[in-house]
Amino acid sequence: HRSTFHVLQYVTPDSYGAVACSNAGLTDNNELKAVFWDTSVEHKDLVKDENGSGYDLPKQVIITSKGKTVDGKPITVTFDARPSIRLHDIDVLHEMPFVIRRLVQALITKPFIFERYEDNAKITVAIEGEEPYSMVGIAFHELTQIK
Repeated sequence: HRSTFHVLQYVTPDSYGAVACSNAGLTDNNELKAVFWDTSVEHKDLVKDENGSGYDLPKQVIITSKGKTVDGKPITVTFDARPSIRLHDIDVLHEMPFVIRRLVQALITKPFIFERYEDNAKITVAIEGEEPYSMVGIAFHELTQIK
């Protein structure tokens, strides 16, 4: 039995209105079960990155996605994520010469990608007219920060 829940959510820079955009999908046994277009992501319990990026990173992420099943029923998926296992912290500008990289980071942008892993990740699925149920598995988290 194989199920997946995939979420892509991003916020445009302030210069483009800080608009949140998202989509998500839920599959069960490799078949599409639901699609989502209304996703909120809350970063909680922020701590300073210990590797010196200057960013605050969440210890907890609450993801709530609302959409419809393939047969048209309203559905909500809630994921109380705890992205605790560090995989990679990627300084996107790392390959640039040091002086140029520091200049770009100070004056223009400072992009970093933070990848985390989670065992025993649990999502709750609530389909209108049915009993809510949970799915437990592994989760890969990727957070991109750009100043």
